[in-house]
Parts: sequence; C-alpha cells; structure tokens
Amino acid sequence: MLVLLWACPAQLACDATDGCLLLNSNVVGLGAAETLTQPQEVSASTIALSVEFCTASMANFAAFTTRCYCYGGSCTVPGPTIVTSPGATLTITFTNSLGANPAGAVTANTMHSPNTVNLHTHGLHVDPAVDSIFVEVEPGESHTYAYQLPSDHHPGFHWYHSHHHGSSTFQVMGGLVGGLRVEPSSASDLPTALQAMARVTMVVHHIALDNSDTSTDPFTVWTYTDLHVRVGATDSIGASYSDSSVTDAWAVNGQYQPQHAMAPGEWQIFDVVNAAGDRILELEINTALQTVDVGDPASVSTATTSGECSSYLLAVDGIYLDTARSGPHVDHLVLVQAQRVSLAVKCDTAGTYFLQTAYSSSVTNYEAASVQNLVTLVVSGGAVSMSAPTADQTSISKPWYLNDLTSTASSASWSIAVEQTGCCDDAAATYWLGIGDDCSMAVFGRAEGDALCASGGSCATDCASSCATCDGSDKYGSCSGTDWAGVSSYPPSCNYASMDGEQGASGSYAHVAQLGTVETMTIWGRGKAPHPIHIHVNHFQFVEYTKDTGQVATEGWYGKTGDFRDTFPALAGSVETRVVFADFAGEVVVHCHFLKHEDLGMMDTIYVSASASPPSPPPSPPPSVVSSPSPPPSPPPSPPPPGASSPSPPSPPPLLSPPPVPSPLSPPPEGEVDAGLVAAAVAGGVAAACVATALAVLYARGSTRSVKSDVPLPEA
Repeated sequence: MLVLLWACPAQLACDATDGCLLLNSNVVGLGAAETLTQPQEVSASTIALSVEFCTASMANFAAFTTRCYCYGGSCTVPGPTIVTSPGATLTITFTNSLGANPAGAVTANTMHSPNTVNLHTHGLHVDPAVDSIFVEVEPGESHTYAYQLPSDHHPGFHWYHSHHHGSSTFQVMGGLVGGLRVEPSSASDLPTALQAMARVTMVVHHIALDNSDTSTDPFTVWTYTDLHVRVGATDSIGASYSDSSVTDAWAVNGQYQPQHAMAPGEWQIFDVVNAAGDRILELEINTALQTVDVGDPASVSTATTSGECSSYLLAVDGIYLDTARSGPHVDHLVLVQAQRVSLAVKCDTAGTYFLQTAYSSSVTNYEAASVQNLVTLVVSGGAVSMSAPTADQTSISKPWYLNDLTSTASSASWSIAVEQTGCCDDAAATYWLGIGDDCSMAVFGRAEGDALCASGGSCATDCASSCATCDGSDKYGSCSGTDWAGVSSYPPSCNYASMDGEQGASGSYAHVAQLGTVETMTIWGRGKAPHPIHIHVNHFQFVEYTKDTGQVATEGWYGKTGDFRDTFPALAGSVETRVVFADFAGEVVVHCHFLKHEDLGMMDTIYVSASASPPSPPPSPPPSVVSSPSPPPSPPPSPPPPGASSPSPPSPPPLLSPPPVPSPLSPPPEGEVDAGLVAAAVAGGVAAACVATALAVLYARGSTRSVKSDVPLPEA
C-alpha cells in the first residue's frame, strides 16, 4: 500500500500560507517496477512534431488524458529526445492537432487558451526571432521552426517545452516537455573517460493531478485538475489511480519509480532535467529512502547519502564545468525549476540504491516539498573497472562568450527584480518583473520575514480574513499593491510591469544591451522562497551572492562562482552575474520559471542591439498601488529591427570601457533610518522596528538609494 501524507516537519508551522512536506514514503517493489526506458531519440535535421490529445499511462501511479508531443505516430510523455549538433540547421514542422479553444475573450496575464501551443528550446543559443514564444500555433495550424546552431555551439543537455503565455503552467504539467541534446562536433571533444560512459536521459517531471496542499501563498502549486478549470479546458482528464492516496508525484521519462540496472564499478552519466514549472528538485542517492530534513545541504556527506556510490557533477544547464565537482552540494544536488545537470554516477557494491527527491528546510522551507523515490538503481553482476571522470574539463572547448568573465570589466550594468502581491489569496495576486538600471530593493530573508509576521499579527488568523494587519511582507512581497516599505522605496530607474506582449523593433525596453559586450546583471530577491529567473537564448555567469544579512557567498546549494547558467534563483539579497549577449540581436525574453508566475505576468523582454550606440532605456515609474501596473512610458528611439538571422562574429568585439560606478551611499549616523519609508510601511501595517531593521541591512550592503533618516534604530 502506497501512503501519501502531508507531513509537516518540526521546522514548519502548517497553516494556510506555509507549504508542507509531501511525503511518499513507500517504494515500488522490484517485482512491480518497470525498467527505466529511454525516450525515443530523433537526430534527423528535419522533424515533424505534433501536439495531440493522448492518454498518459504511468504504471503504479495513474492514467489520465492530456496533451502530448507526437512523432512518427507515437504520442508520449515526455516527447522524443531531439539530438542535434554544432553548426546544424534543425527544422521542426510543428502542428497543433488539438480541438478548438473555449469561446470567450482572452485577458492578458490570466490563465487561458488551453489548446494554443508553441515550442521553446530551453538552453539552445539560437536566434530569438526563431525561438519566439510569441508564436501562437492555434488548433489546426502548423508552424515551421528553423533553428541555425552556431558552429561553435557548446555540447550539452537541454530541453524543450510549450511556452504559450497563459497556458504554459497547465501544458508543462500535463507533459508537453522533452529532452534536447547538442552532441559534440566529435566524440574526441570530450575527455576519454566521459566517452566511455553510457548516457542516461532522465526527464524528471512533476504531476500534481490532485493533492491536499491547502496553502494559499503565491508559491502554492496549482494542481492539474485546478489548472484545467482555470484555463477553461473542456476535455475530460478522466484520471484513474493505482492507489487513491497517490495523486501527486514525480515521474522520470513518464514512469513512476522505475528501476535502472548498473554493474558494480560502472560509471554512467545521468543527464537530468527538472522539467517542472513549479517545484524545486533536490536529489540524493541513498541505500534507504531518506525522509528527514537534511538541514543545510553543505553539511550533507556520505554519512547521510550512500557511501557506496560516487557522484561527480560534470555540467550545469548544458555547460560543462571547468572542474568536475564532488562534495556536499553534489551529494545533495538542488535543481531549481528548468535546471539541467549531467552527473557521473558509480556504485561499487552490488545492491539496491534509491535516486530520490530529498528535503532541505534551508532550500524549500516555505514551498511545498515532495519526497519520494525517483529511480531504483539495481547494481548487480560482475564488477567492471572504468576510469573516473578527470577533474580537469578545460579541454572541452567553449565559445568565447562562455569563457570566464568574472574578472572582466563590464560595459554596462543593469538589474532584475521580482515582486508580487497577494499573500492571502494567490488567485488574486498580481505579478511583476522589474528590469532597469537599478532594481535594488529593501531585502529580507526568512528570519526577518518571520519577525515581520509576528509583529504584524498571526498570518494564520489575520490573512484568512484580511491583508490589513499581516500584509504579506512576512512572506514574499505585499498584499496591497505597494512595496512593503512604501512605493517610494522602488528606485525610479526600475520598470516594474506585468507582461504586455511582444514589443518588436519599436518597443519601449527597460534595458537595451549591446551585442557582444560584457554586462553585469544583478538579480534581486527577497522573502522566503526564491523565484527562478530564466533568460532565453543566453547563458550568464554567476559571480557572487550578497545575502540579505550582508554576507557575501561564492558557493552554496544554488551553485558556485564561475558557473554558467540560464536559470538562477532570485535569492533573498542580490546575485551578481556577468552576461554576454552574443551572436543574435533582437528581443530576448526574461521571466520567472515558476510558470504560474510567468503566466500571470512575471515576464518581460529586453532588446539586444547590433548598433554601435544602442538607444538609452527609458526611465520607468514604480508600479501602481492598484492591482495593475503603471502604463509604460513613451518609447525611446527605435533600435534597428532584428534580422531573420544574425551572423556570428568571427571574434569578440572590443569591450567598451566600464561606466563609472556610483560610490555606495554612506550610512546615516548610527541609529538613524529613513522616517518616510518607516511611516509608509507603518501605515500599511508593518511594524516600524522591522522596517528599520531591514533598512539598516540595506545601508550595510552599500545601497545607492538617496535616503535620509531621523528615526532611531532598534537595538540589534
């Protein structure tokens, strides 16, 4: 009997706004478990792919009607794994064979149009005008995507998925996902040890057909049943379950807890994608299913994971690390939504091991976390001897824009921030993405959030009826439509807005990047749960994380200085990165990959200009105090239109001299903070002491805001 419980660890208070731990503590026995199958691989340069209704049947879990990718007459969850190579032209004729959408008007930044689809190649470095999420393939229509990969495209593992604004959450959870691998130009491009290892694709997919999560905060995972209603779908899900208590689970390649064979001493490479638009994936390999909170992943060692198995992290988000990595942050490996890893795994001793989802309260304390076995590793037979991965992976060539940028001077600096309202009722929340020269914000983390909640009242009581007392600043943002410390604390050079569609060559962009130059991009976050920020087409390099407490970190569960990523969590504080928008000019999408947030507005675009002097981005007002964002400012001079395809530069262009960096604001005399911000926050129901504490942290971190003060700080 499988048992599915909503179990709250001691670290969590299980109320209407905090997430709990979804514990699926039983393991499918080897006699009942299916063998892990590999998705069909398609390496043709021209592919016909369609979307059709199908039945997803997952032994030992559930069967339900959904939307599937179909190739060669086979409709599957996930879709086929597409294999391509540097310099190739990948042509996909994409056909929508679904029925008509429900009748009625469509409202932007709401859930809608369940049967309108498109295709996003998440991780490919290709022309954004081709990999465009603004393409809408309506029922009965087809569209041809022609992706031209640069000749120096880095080899790696990526994925593709539906990305129609308003239905991506629903369609991704339903199974419109698939693996995508860029092979090296020659097998010899990889180190010899890696060439000898079998590769195993694992598309890890979260399916919450139903569950008992009663939380209502903005990170609540809406179930497939709920999403089906919200998007207005008229087909029947018709779900049937192997066990009625198991309605929310992770699947691997469309299978529930399959088994996978290995020989003792055999190294294999697991290419894993967290193909989910909602939950963070925390991986461990254990000899018995671990269901306890591991605490800080930095403390995880072979004492808590299987000492019989060794793991090396080879690549993250499809980019090989210069040095293969082992240690606590590999033994407990965290993948935010949409992240990929290539992991070399070996178990020396015959036996049964569990590749499982695990739980760390320092990672997903205030989101719903789920623990279950993903794949049972059956290690048996005669031992084999294979070379371990070499630590040095610098022989794997990279294009110039993926070389180390951490010490490179930037030609421009800009930032991204996220904001939302509605801690009490996530269905009424408004979601904004902020982009601009300065999107710094008064930040706080989990401890400060708890203090704010305690000083403002009990969220479990007050938020159930009104946001007036506990206004949401204890969680993630605000409830009233203003910043928790008052609208005046938003920098005027940060444009907060909900997504208003494709802008094109004449758009009003909050940031215009120069093609081929190095820029510093800072990601700002706050609150208890991190939004996963994704930039299309381009990877960026993690430099350092300045915590909400002012401490600077260069390594954690989120990654290590030097890692190239295309998706990174907006941690409480600020994350500094370097990015080169190389090869392709045009409109580039930036959004939160907690896809419910993206569908409801947390997405925007920037423009990459090929001109020598890009137009200046417009100044932008803070968001309105009502639920809708302020109207956009007048458009700036129009950048040149993007070409159908932009040629790759033969060599990196000369970097511009970095602009002068403003000196950090000197903190006010000890014991003083900004009275105006405190007053605004108090008017909104936030305790003055909490606001003063957060502003003091802001000064300690070197904020460049023009604020002054005459209110004493509380004692630390």
